[in-house]
Amino acid sequence: MDTGALVLELQEALGKVLRAAKQNSGRQDPVADYLLNRLRQRLPTHLHAHLGREVQVPGLARPKSWDLGLVYPEGPVRKPRLLLSLKSILANPSGSWPNRLDDLVGEVSSVQMLFPEVVVGYVAVLDYGAPTKRKGEYTYPVGDELRPL
Repeated sequence: MDTGALVLELQEALGKVLRAAKQNSGRQDPVADYLLNRLRQRLPTHLHAHLGREVQVPGLARPKSWDLGLVYPEGPVRKPRLLLSLKSILANPSGSWPNRLDDLVGEVSSVQMLFPEVVVGYVAVLDYGAPTKRKGEYTYPVGDELRPL
Protein backbone atom coordinates (compact mmCIF):
# COMPACT_ATOMS: atom_id res chain seq x y z
CA MET A 1 0.00 0.00 0.00
CA ASP A 2 1.47 3.38 -0.97
CA THR A 3 1.96 6.25 1.44
CA GLY A 4 -0.83 8.34 -0.07
CA ALA A 5 -3.37 5.57 0.47
CA LEU A 6 -2.19 5.11 4.07
CA VAL A 7 -2.55 8.83 4.74
CA LEU A 8 -6.08 8.86 3.32
CA GLU A 9 -7.02 5.79 5.36
CA LEU A 10 -5.69 7.39 8.54
CA GLN A 11 -7.41 10.71 7.79
CA GLU A 12 -10.70 8.88 7.35
CA ALA A 13 -10.24 7.04 10.66
CA LEU A 14 -9.35 10.25 12.49
CA GLY A 15 -12.34 12.03 10.96
CA LYS A 16 -14.63 9.32 12.33
CA VAL A 17 -13.09 9.69 15.80
CA LEU A 18 -13.57 13.46 15.73
CA ARG A 19 -17.20 13.17 14.56
CA ALA A 20 -18.15 10.57 17.19
CA ALA A 21 -19.86 11.60 20.39
CA LYS A 22 -17.41 12.15 23.25
CA GLN A 23 -19.39 9.70 25.39
CA ASN A 24 -19.23 6.96 22.75
CA SER A 25 -17.16 4.09 24.17
CA GLY A 26 -16.44 2.90 20.61
CA ARG A 27 -15.15 6.28 19.48
CA GLN A 28 -11.60 4.93 19.05
CA ASP A 29 -12.65 1.93 16.95
CA PRO A 30 -11.71 3.47 13.56
CA VAL A 31 -8.15 4.18 14.76
CA ALA A 32 -7.97 0.71 16.35
CA ASP A 33 -9.05 -0.86 13.05
CA TYR A 34 -6.45 1.17 11.17
CA LEU A 35 -3.69 0.07 13.55
CA LEU A 36 -4.78 -3.58 13.49
CA ASN A 37 -4.71 -3.58 9.70
CA ARG A 38 -1.27 -1.97 9.62
CA LEU A 39 0.09 -4.45 12.18
CA ARG A 40 -1.35 -7.42 10.26
CA GLN A 41 0.41 -6.20 7.12
CA ARG A 42 3.74 -6.19 8.93
CA LEU A 43 3.50 -9.21 11.26
CA PRO A 44 4.13 -12.81 10.23
CA THR A 45 0.79 -14.48 9.46
CA HIS A 46 1.12 -17.04 12.29
CA LEU A 47 0.83 -14.14 14.78
CA HIS A 48 -2.38 -12.65 13.36
CA ALA A 49 -4.56 -14.87 15.55
CA HIS A 50 -2.79 -13.54 18.67
CA LEU A 51 -3.43 -9.89 17.85
CA GLY A 52 -6.66 -8.40 19.17
CA ARG A 53 -8.62 -5.73 20.96
CA GLU A 54 -9.34 -5.26 24.65
CA VAL A 55 -6.48 -7.53 25.71
CA GLN A 56 -6.49 -8.35 29.44
CA VAL A 57 -3.00 -8.25 30.94
CA PRO A 58 -2.04 -8.73 34.58
CA GLY A 59 -0.70 -5.68 36.37
CA LEU A 60 0.90 -5.08 39.75
CA ALA A 61 -2.31 -3.86 41.39
CA ARG A 62 -4.96 -5.28 39.05
CA PRO A 63 -5.42 -6.54 35.50
CA LYS A 64 -5.57 -3.90 32.79
CA SER A 65 -7.44 -4.02 29.53
CA TRP A 66 -5.21 -2.67 26.76
CA ASP A 67 -6.91 -1.37 23.62
CA LEU A 68 -4.78 -3.50 21.27
CA GLY A 69 -2.36 -6.25 22.03
CA LEU A 70 -0.30 -9.12 20.75
CA VAL A 71 -0.18 -11.92 23.32
CA TYR A 72 1.94 -14.91 22.35
CA PRO A 73 2.00 -17.68 23.33
CA GLU A 74 -1.55 -18.15 24.51
CA GLY A 75 -2.54 -20.62 27.19
CA PRO A 76 -1.39 -20.83 30.79
CA VAL A 77 1.79 -18.82 30.10
CA ARG A 78 0.46 -15.71 28.36
CA LYS A 79 3.13 -13.24 27.37
CA PRO A 80 2.15 -9.82 26.08
CA ARG A 81 4.58 -8.86 23.33
CA LEU A 82 2.97 -5.62 22.10
CA LEU A 83 0.39 -3.45 23.87
CA LEU A 84 -1.20 -0.25 22.61
CA SER A 85 -3.30 2.22 24.55
CA LEU A 86 -5.50 4.61 22.56
CA LYS A 87 -6.54 7.99 23.97
CA SER A 88 -8.39 10.94 22.56
CA ILE A 89 -8.21 14.43 23.96
CA LEU A 90 -10.95 16.40 22.28
CA ALA A 91 -11.58 19.02 24.97
CA ASN A 92 -9.39 20.91 27.43
CA PRO A 93 -6.11 19.66 25.94
CA SER A 94 -3.75 21.57 28.23
CA GLY A 95 -5.58 20.19 31.28
CA SER A 96 -6.16 16.67 29.98
CA TRP A 97 -2.74 15.92 28.47
CA PRO A 98 -0.82 15.90 31.79
CA ASN A 99 -3.43 13.53 33.24
CA ARG A 100 -3.07 11.18 30.26
CA LEU A 101 0.71 11.22 30.70
CA ASP A 102 0.24 10.25 34.36
CA ASP A 103 -2.01 7.38 33.21
CA LEU A 104 0.67 6.29 30.75
CA VAL A 105 3.40 6.19 33.39
CA GLY A 106 1.24 4.04 35.67
CA GLU A 107 0.10 1.67 32.92
CA VAL A 108 3.57 1.17 31.47
CA SER A 109 5.40 0.75 34.77
CA SER A 110 2.84 -1.78 35.99
CA VAL A 111 3.04 -4.00 32.91
CA GLN A 112 6.80 -3.69 32.45
CA MET A 113 7.49 -4.76 36.03
CA LEU A 114 5.86 -8.09 35.19
CA PHE A 115 6.82 -8.32 31.51
CA PRO A 116 10.02 -6.30 30.91
CA GLU A 117 10.25 -7.46 27.29
CA VAL A 118 6.87 -6.01 26.26
CA VAL A 119 6.72 -3.20 23.70
CA VAL A 120 4.23 -0.53 24.72
CA GLY A 121 2.70 2.11 22.48
CA TYR A 122 0.54 5.08 23.30
CA VAL A 123 -1.58 6.63 20.55
CA ALA A 124 -3.22 9.95 21.38
CA VAL A 125 -5.57 11.88 19.14
CA LEU A 126 -5.25 15.49 20.27
CA ASP A 127 -7.54 18.24 18.99
CA TYR A 128 -5.24 21.27 18.84
CA GLY A 129 -8.23 23.52 18.16
CA ALA A 130 -10.19 22.47 21.24
CA PRO A 131 -10.82 25.09 23.89
CA THR A 132 -9.00 24.91 27.21
CA LYS A 133 -10.79 25.48 30.48
CA ARG A 134 -9.02 27.98 32.76
CA LYS A 135 -10.63 29.42 35.88
CA GLY A 136 -14.06 28.21 34.78
CA GLU A 137 -13.86 29.82 31.33
CA TYR A 138 -13.12 28.21 28.00
CA THR A 139 -10.58 29.88 25.75
CA TYR A 140 -9.48 28.78 22.31
CA PRO A 141 -5.77 28.32 21.63
CA VAL A 142 -3.93 31.15 19.92
CA GLY A 143 -1.06 30.43 17.56
CA ASP A 144 1.25 27.66 18.76
CA GLU A 145 0.44 27.82 22.49
CA LEU A 146 -0.38 24.08 22.52
CA ARG A 147 2.79 23.15 20.63
CA PRO A 148 4.54 21.88 23.81
CA LEU A 149 1.81 19.25 24.17
